[in-house]
Amino acid sequence: MYKTRTMKKWIPLVFESVLLFTVGFILLHPYIAFGVEFDPGGTLKSSTELSNTDANTYVFTIIKGFLTLVGVVALVLIIYGGFIILIARGDNNKIQKGKDTLFWAIIGTLIILASLGIVNFLEGIL
Repeated sequence: MYKTRTMKKWIPLVFESVLLFTVGFILLHPYIAFGVEFDPGGTLKSSTELSNTDANTYVFTIIKGFLTLVGVVALVLIIYGGFIILIARGDNNKIQKGKDTLFWAIIGTLIILASLGIVNFLEGIL
């Protein structure tokens, strides 16, 4: 016969589906992925402003884009850690897993912010 899924099995499935859709939308959306936007005349133009620039600008733009992507991952991990704590129902192992996820995601966010500060400082000097 057909087995029904319990709520415990549905919650991670829904969470993973929403996460996959969100990340896919961010990565596949043309404005975000390619830096392309439509102007009112209907012609394509670059919104990254990378034309007629030197190599430093390209490198710093790539580094900032990478740090932004890693920052989004850190934000998702913070949400995930909170979600794990929320659905723990008093299970100490799950609560500890959620706390650990939150702790390391926050540490990662601080490292990302420090890296972004260093990149902005170096960009101003160079």
